[in-house]
Order: sequence, then C-alpha cells, then structure tokens
Amino acid sequence: MAKTERQFIFFVGLLKAAPTYLRRELLPKCDPAMVYHDQQTFDEAVEIITNGDFSEKNVAKCKRIFSEKFENISQETIALVKPSIAGDPLNIENSFETFTERADFLHKVVPHAKIVFIARNQIDFIISLYRQSIREGKAISFNKFINYEKGKFLPRTKGDYETLDTLHLDFSFMANYYIEKFGEKNVHILFLEDLENNSEKFISSVRQILRCEFTEKVNPSKINVGLSALALNLMLLKNKYSFFQKDRRERNQVKFLDGVITYLEKYDQKSMSLKKTLSVSSPINFPAIILRRILIRSRILFVFERFMQIAFNKVLYIDWDFMGKQKRSFLGHVLIKGIHKTPAM
Repeated sequence: MAKTERQFIFFVGLLKAAPTYLRRELLPKCDPAMVYHDQQTFDEAVEIITNGDFSEKNVAKCKRIFSEKFENISQETIALVKPSIAGDPLNIENSFETFTERADFLHKVVPHAKIVFIARNQIDFIISLYRQSIREGKAISFNKFINYEKGKFLPRTKGDYETLDTLHLDFSFMANYYIEKFGEKNVHILFLEDLENNSEKFISSVRQILRCEFTEKVNPSKINVGLSALALNLMLLKNKYSFFQKDRRERNQVKFLDGVITYLEKYDQKSMSLKKTLSVSSPINFPAIILRRILIRSRILFVFERFMQIAFNKVLYIDWDFMGKQKRSFLGHVLIKGIHKTPAM
C-alpha cells in the first residue's frame, strides 16, 4: 500500500480510560509488519499540540515533524495512544476548556487521521479522578474537588491545580466535535465499560480499526480496584490532619521493617516454601525463619493506603456502600441539572 494511503490512528482519550492497557498489552501484540506503535516517535509534535500555542507557525512545525517521521516508517498503520491530546481535566494548562482549539489544531496538522475516542461513564470518571487525588495526598472535599458550591458549578481560578474542570466535562460534545472535524467514517467511539464487561468485543473492535492480526493472545484488561468510599474518607482524614508529616512515619516504619527482613535473609531460603525450608534448616534457625515470613506478610499493615485497600475494599465497593451511593446520587442529579445531560455510557 502506498504511503499516501497509510492510516494514521490517534487514540486521543480519555485519561483513566485504558491508555496503559493499549500501550502495554494490546498494541505490542499487533503484527509488527503491519502496525507501527512506538509511542515516543512523535513526542515532539504531541507536546506542541498539548502546550496550548495553536499558532500557524506551530501548525507548520508539526506538519514537518509528522512528514519527516512518516518517511522512515514502512508499516501500513501508525497507532499513537496520546490521551493528553483530548485534555487533562486536572491540568489547568491542558484542560478540557481548550479542547476545541486542540482538536482544530490536530485536524490542521493531520486532517486525514483516524480518531479513536474511548469514553466512559462520566460519574465513574469523576469518582476515579477524586480517588486519585486523595491517594496522591490532597486534602480536598468532594464538593470542592468538582467546584460545586451553593447549588452550581464554578469555573476554576487561575493557578488552581487541585480541582476538576467539571464545567467542560462533556464526553458527548467531545466525540461529536471529532466527528464534525474528521468525518464520521474516521472517528471511532469505544467504551471502557465494554473492555470491562465484554473484553472480546472491545479487542475485536480495536483489531478491526487497526486492520491487523495479533501475533499472540491479547489478555483482558485487569481492572484496578480503587479505594472504597469508606477507605477514601479515611484517607481524606489522614491527609487533612497528618499532612505536615505525610508519609514520613510510614517510610520510617517500612525502612526499619525492611532492614529486619533483610538481616534475617541469611537464615531463610527465599525460593522455598516455609515447610521445605524448615525441613532443611537447623532447628536453631527456626525462630528467625518464621519471624521473617511473618514480617513479610505483615509488612502491608505498615503502609496505610495498602492497608485501607486490604481491610475495606474486600467488602466495601463504591457501587453499593452508603457513601458511594450518596456521591453517585449527588453527581447524577447535579450533572443533569447543573451542566448538561450525562450520556448513557
């Protein structure tokens, strides 16, 4: 196939909608003779697109970069997973507020590109971002995080790096805008829920878009179990009242524990089961061996976040525990009433 007929595919979003799975699991298993997927090749151009300077000078620069790179690629399909192109609602410099400008810029640079937009339920998306924020140590309430005050959503202020750009969070608009710019035949809308609930269908859809075969079996996506609502609130309390000494105590505890475990290694056989290790060891070393095994298993209790996941997530999930239902009900109400109707995804 001639180079002018090559398909250039941008997986443009969303963040928190399987970009890592695509980069690490799915694309590497495509036939390398058919699909080029080195994610660093076009980084210079992608950085220009996401930086916010949409001048004609940068359009020309990006076109030149893409053209030069294309000349050295022989595969029929080039696939890039760059969710930052759609935007990052937690990054005020690259938020959804400038989504249309970036989509226009991308169209000027590569007008014949194919766009893959992976959407997800917007309420789940918001909750996932809030979990991430709390896990990163931020001490911010849920209402503040989504900029909701006195019955309405507020725009973010300049220099706000903690809250969500909720006012511009409209996946339906984003998908339709890509269709308007690139054409219906060149825009593919996929759903994260399909990857979770019907992975074969999702994987098959991507294979058809890429026009390739897989050289080995593509494994379903592993769904990360996030913090439950109860664990989330406990983490928030920890962040609020222990922020000044955040993680210091945990680091010291784990460092001390790791030192003890390392010291006891000389008595243990790391690659053997406890039963087999005891059978080949001197009885005088039994206490050291058993202590080391106990410390390894109890180490997790000294790391607060992992302890929260182990202790609470086995029985409490955001879908049905009380605080999770409360947040979902609140979001479902205010998104429809306060911004726009949330699409059924």
